[in-house]
Amino acid sequence: MNFANHHYVDKQQRQYQALEPLSAYLVDGKLNPRQAMLIQHAIKHVGSVYTIEGHKTSQSVSYQTAKTDLLSLAKLELLHQSKQGRSFVFIASNDLEQRIRVYR
Repeated sequence: MNFANHHYVDKQQRQYQALEPLSAYLVDGKLNPRQAMLIQHAIKHVGSVYTIEGHKTSQSVSYQTAKTDLLSLAKLELLHQSKQGRSFVFIASNDLEQRIRVYR
């Protein structure tokens, strides 16, 4: 395995280990790793606002993928969706950690 592949595999393994609290959502196919990382960030940074463009940039995905990720999190009631001007914004529920624990 070359260095680039090894680095990629190590990065993926670290991401999955960091997602342990959300494992039930991942196992059930309710979340993908990008969404789980965003939720982990939301837990650690209460009050953070997430946008489609910001998620697109941070995860290096297309606009449509970023939009789908965030809308799915809103549908699961892990994020609240609202509008700020002409853009959608997403904010973590105040009881996000509790919602995740209850799901298990």
